[in-house]
Amino acid sequence: MFGSRAEFSWRAADAEQSEKALATVLQHLAKRERDWHVWQPSALTRANRACASGQWFTWPAALQVLYDAALPVWRDSDGLFNPAAGRLIAAWGFHHSPPAAGMQPSAQLLTKWRQKPVGMNDIAFKSDQARCLHPLLQWDFNAIAEGVASREIAGLLQHQGIEHALITLGGDVYALGQAKDRAWRVAIRHPEGGAFASIDLHDAEALFTSGSYARFVDSAAGTRLAHVLDPRLGEPVEGQRAVSVLHRDPAFADAAATALMAAPDADFERIARQLRVHCVLRMDDQGHLSVSTALNARLQWLMTPNAPITLLELGHDCH
Repeated sequence: MFGSRAEFSWRAADAEQSEKALATVLQHLAKRERDWHVWQPSALTRANRACASGQWFTWPAALQVLYDAALPVWRDSDGLFNPAAGRLIAAWGFHHSPPAAGMQPSAQLLTKWRQKPVGMNDIAFKSDQARCLHPLLQWDFNAIAEGVASREIAGLLQHQGIEHALITLGGDVYALGQAKDRAWRVAIRHPEGGAFASIDLHDAEALFTSGSYARFVDSAAGTRLAHVLDPRLGEPVEGQRAVSVLHRDPAFADAAATALMAAPDADFERIARQLRVHCVLRMDDQGHLSVSTALNARLQWLMTPNAPITLLELGHDCH
């Protein structure tokens, strides 16, 4: 689902309850793909076509849950998380599966973007009507869709009477309750393969990662271009390999990981504080790790880090 693997583990009273829950979840995810897909026909692509006209149009209700979850993260990250940057993401070839190598925005597009970057506030709402106010605005909610979907799946499962589950979308996880006799234990992937740490997730905890290793293209010069952009420059981020965020809200964890993946070294800690992220792990392109003290206290290292770890004082508790 959403172009990646979905996995679910849960405990049900019996097989009938479990099968009914699975059917409900799969039906909901199929609907969300029809609502949110970025380049195949969907409510989102129809909204983007209407947006380009500059005229008033009916804003799809299916997009409002994404917009509401994304707006505070866009604001508190100084725009480093920006679902309004879909035109740039498409221009770099990431609206293809697999990503299209060799594509890049024109110099004219980048110049226009940098002169007046698009923001999430470049849209006007009037009841269920909307009008886009910037000619370059194009929505792409991929960086928060899995988090919002995880939150929705949790609600569906709880409505079905299932209180203990591990929801995994694209490698990102949201835990409900616990495993049979302990907390849910999940691994944190090393960008070069394997797992380098694990953590026990308790009830209503999410661990989401944004990285350069899963979705990328190779440039003409042979360098790897990450699918995460620095929206201020309009270019793929450099210097980071992966950022993981632990939080009670999977939608927030999803978006915050992307925002911090886009944050350069000088801004990383400041943006984390603005977002009020207390539990974060970052690996740069040299393999150096930065981890908040609250998260470090909960990590179980599976391999010895190859460089000293920088500890960040972002709060005493993950929540």
